[in-house]
Amino acid sequence: MQSKKILHVLAVASVLTLASSSIPAYATDANSLDEPVKFEKTIETPVNTTAKLTFIDPSLKNQHSTRGDVHEEYKYSYYVVQNWSIVQYDAKPVDNQKQYLSIAKGGAKTTTVERSNSTTVSITGEADFNKIKVINLSITGNYTGTWSYKETVTESFAGPDPGYNSRNYYTGTGYDKSAWTLKKYDVYNVYNGNINTGTQEYYVGNTTVNSVYKPKIVLYSRDSNY
Repeated sequence: MQSKKILHVLAVASVLTLASSSIPAYATDANSLDEPVKFEKTIETPVNTTAKLTFIDPSLKNQHSTRGDVHEEYKYSYYVVQNWSIVQYDAKPVDNQKQYLSIAKGGAKTTTVERSNSTTVSITGEADFNKIKVINLSITGNYTGTWSYKETVTESFAGPDPGYNSRNYYTGTGYDKSAWTLKKYDVYNVYNGNINTGTQEYYVGNTTVNSVYKPKIVLYSRDSNY
């Protein structure tokens, strides 16, 4: 009996490996080994690569330079996103798992459902809040990193496989680990004598933030006997 149980566990684990790389997402549930998981799809939310964050750099505050009648005074700095890329898919377990539909044995139907989830962007190993803010702004549209997704769709849903009483459909929040390269600029007011003639912008350089966990919606179903 013990050997059969082990074979059952290995078989289910193989299905999970083929269906999705997010094995840790489902292994956290004690029932996952007895109830096969069917990975449906992931939904990515768009990234705003033109996000810009303006801030005052304390190390440059009150800085100025003079060349003859022309002098410059520090005004502000800003970060923009140069590029970003995913370095590890499904880097953290799926959380915030919510059931949104259940189909009984022998059933199948087309229906309208609402799917939603929310979380906060996680950025580890970075102490510069201005870098964190511009990345949050790029991913979520706000500085705090509060992320949410909601959709209403009409789809066809199947019932469970033979041997199970119901198929339950879920949303969850998955996380891909990403790396971001930011560009920093410093902006100075330019004066000719006492007349402000405009601003001068200086490119400072690039900086990289490596551990940004970008959220996404994960859709999956699980057959069960309850």
